[in-house]
Amino acid sequence: MESAPCDRGELAQATAASCSPPGFGLGLRLGLGLGLSLSFGLGLSLSFGLGLGLGFGLGLSRGFGLGLSLGFGLGLGLGFGVEAHLGEARSSTSRLHSAPMSIPPARLLIVTTGDPIPSVRERRGSFADMIRRAIGPVWTGEYAFADARDGTFPQPGEADAFLLTGSPANVPDRDPWIVRTEGWLRDLVGSGVPVFGICFGHQILAHALGGECVRNPKGREFGTVFVDQRQDEPLFAGVPRRFQANVTHVDTVGRLPPGAVSLARSEQDEHQAIRFTPTCYGVQYHPEIDAEIMRGYIEGRRETLDAERFDVEALLDGVTEAEAGRRTMHNFLRHVVFPRLA
Repeated sequence: MESAPCDRGELAQATAASCSPPGFGLGLRLGLGLGLSLSFGLGLSLSFGLGLGLGFGLGLSRGFGLGLSLGFGLGLGLGFGVEAHLGEARSSTSRLHSAPMSIPPARLLIVTTGDPIPSVRERRGSFADMIRRAIGPVWTGEYAFADARDGTFPQPGEADAFLLTGSPANVPDRDPWIVRTEGWLRDLVGSGVPVFGICFGHQILAHALGGECVRNPKGREFGTVFVDQRQDEPLFAGVPRRFQANVTHVDTVGRLPPGAVSLARSEQDEHQAIRFTPTCYGVQYHPEIDAEIMRGYIEGRRETLDAERFDVEALLDGVTEAEAGRRTMHNFLRHVVFPRLA
């Protein structure tokens, strides 16, 4: 298993309402003799003197500040009071950019299950590379990597979340490494650690957890397709009820595992998204595939698509960035993984 550091930073979503903005308060005393001036925020300033004199105050603040002055004359009282209050305002500013927005060190482990077609890999890298680019600044923790085909599987405690890539392999073929991976996945999902599967990763999760992956009786699904949500789900936060996603697959989840819920469908696939457990999800489409990669797949599979009587030019014309599909992977991080890191 390899590990690569990534800049650690703050959660992308934090509300300014959780902290008070900095403020300013000023207390001024004019008079003779010994005086005391108090200035504090919440839109209120109070100034009074002990002895003979005139006192007044001005406070402009939405935070909390305290200015205290004790001394003789205007110069000393004003200078100390303003400095003390501005110091409190700077403290409020510091709190705005601290504890509630930062996350502890975290690790997302991408488990490779296959490689892209050679022409796409040459230009855009591995599936893990594509996934990291698609996630972008949403994830600010570390990345780690493993390959399921090697047979060396990381333990649940080695990462805060796991992501399974797509693959040209077929779950129904029951290759030995696929069977071994399914056993590991049962333990991984059972531990409660967040898991997200893409395409083949989605299918192998279904099969490992008691469902069944089969050759799609409706045939190959390829290109940019419309996906319809079946129900409201955090995975679809900010995503239209009908959205576009990029797909390339011939197998499908033919039977759901016990307790699993189908969240979305397309014309050719009944289970485009599945919630297997509260912390385990799978999507049949590819959130990491953008328009350039999708066109590369169409061109790379042109001969096969022609043989299966696809209109290749229409497929190319219909390709989009499918940003809504990408957002569902972001939502998995935001709504399933991040709360567990707080």
